[in-house]
Amino acid sequence: MKKVVFLLLPLLTCCSKPPSPLPSDLPAGDTPAQKGQLLFTQTYELLPNQVQAKLNCNSCHLDGGRAAGAFALVGVAKTYPKLDQRVGAKISLAQRVNECFTRSLNGRPLAEESPEMLALLAYLDGLQAVPGQPVPASGLR
Repeated sequence: MKKVVFLLLPLLTCCSKPPSPLPSDLPAGDTPAQKGQLLFTQTYELLPNQVQAKLNCNSCHLDGGRAAGAFALVGVAKTYPKLDQRVGAKISLAQRVNECFTRSLNGRPLAEESPEMLALLAYLDGLQAVPGQPVPASGLR
């Protein structure tokens, strides 16, 4: 019996989910936007209890949300609040982010005032077009 437990212990340890990060456990970064970028590109790794699909925001929004034709998010923060056809009402950017968490990432919504949500919103707010450069097309090609 001791051999069975001894053999299963590494399996139990490696397959158990780590706890969701607490605000003090947010990724290193000098600014909220830098923390948001890390959450955006490493969503599942940093928020495993919020994301069930083992995906990251970057899985759909390629190149950190900057790639044209891959659900680009450049300038999107300035368009909210806006009408959501599914909901039939105006929603905030935080509500839209939570739609991604619950639908696309098959997870749980973030609290709208949580450090994680505020960091993601700061990152999205910083995704602005470079002056003189065209804004990447949103949607898919």
